Amino acid sequence: MRWAWLSQRRARVRRTHRILRHIDPWSVFKVSVLLYACLYVAVLAAGVLLWNAAQRSGLVDKVESFITEVGSYESWTIDGMVIFRRARIIGLIVATVGVAFNVVMAIMFNLISDLTGGVRVTVLEDERRPPAR
Repeated sequence: MRWAWLSQRRARVRRTHRILRHIDPWSVFKVSVLLYACLYVAVLAAGVLLWNAAQRSGLVDKVESFITEVGSYESWTIDGMVIFRRARIIGLIVATVGVAFNVVMAIMFNLISDLTGGVRVTVLEDERRPPAR
């Protein structure tokens, strides 16, 4: 009687088994493009913010002078624009390769699941009743 409220609040759960046999490569492509575009923008924005912070704090000048002294160079400069141009190109290449890899993996999953029968997944469905008024 003391714990009666717990049994009333406990949700009833029904186990259902599903088999995943096919993943649509077109949907994988769309989600991958969106994911890699967001990552690309976030990494470039973080790079710009970190570069500005390093430049304002004088860290870039200290690194340039350190490399000049240690390497016995006449001058050594770090050009931020060159770095970001190359980072943009490398980021686009990485994003393109990532999208292609995800699509190829979806196609391979489809081919393998045809041979093996797919992946069995257990889904727990909540059978809560609507609250009484």
